[in-house]
Amino acid sequence: METIFNCKAKKIDSNTDRKELTNLYGQAVDEGRKNGYTPVFVVVNDVLEETIEGQFGSVGSAEEYVKSVLSENHSNGKEIFEHRYSYIVEEYGDGLEYIDRDMLDEMLPMLENEQSTIMPSVSDYEGDLYLVQIPTLNPYEIFAWLPFGGWNECPDTDDMIAMCKYWYESYGAVPMIITYDTLTFKLDEPITDIESALNAAKEQLAFCEDIADCADIEALIAMTYNNHYWSFWWD
Repeated sequence: METIFNCKAKKIDSNTDRKELTNLYGQAVDEGRKNGYTPVFVVVNDVLEETIEGQFGSVGSAEEYVKSVLSENHSNGKEIFEHRYSYIVEEYGDGLEYIDRDMLDEMLPMLENEQSTIMPSVSDYEGDLYLVQIPTLNPYEIFAWLPFGGWNECPDTDDMIAMCKYWYESYGAVPMIITYDTLTFKLDEPITDIESALNAAKEQLAFCEDIADCADIEALIAMTYNNHYWSFWWD
């Protein structure tokens, strides 16, 4: 074991395949529940290190940063989503409110089988891969120890925790993979209701506006439906 960002961590061989990564994560989840930590894959490079160390330094130390963040109330996740989404609607107009049901019905069977069990690959990321033990049983609190947001349109630490708390309580979404500019969540029980998938897709747009440039609302709903993994990237 090594220490990464003041947390215990195990370095993972870059050639580890998806099945092995899935097994390692599952074992770590089980062990974490018994030992009081939440596991998360972190791809560490210079950019991520500088970002996190800079956040720690803003209040003096990592310990002070964690204590300060966890002292805040993070129960306003739903309100943050609604506020951020209102700006998305202003920018994109009614295109996000009208759903082409015929198009959606065509997309669902094409995506459902291929996305329901595939873990994202981490072998092509820049940096060293670690499985980090974050000393909390609340998965959304990991960003107190790994504050990588707050730049461009990526939510800052307090908003990130509040939004992820809401997702955890609403969908069971758990942060699983962090890089310097991406974040992937895992859901043990994916959404299998179209209306819930629609609401979640809108929240995903509020969380990461950049995904609006990659797909229309029907595709976002289809990618959310019955998908164990939600992935986001900020420019």
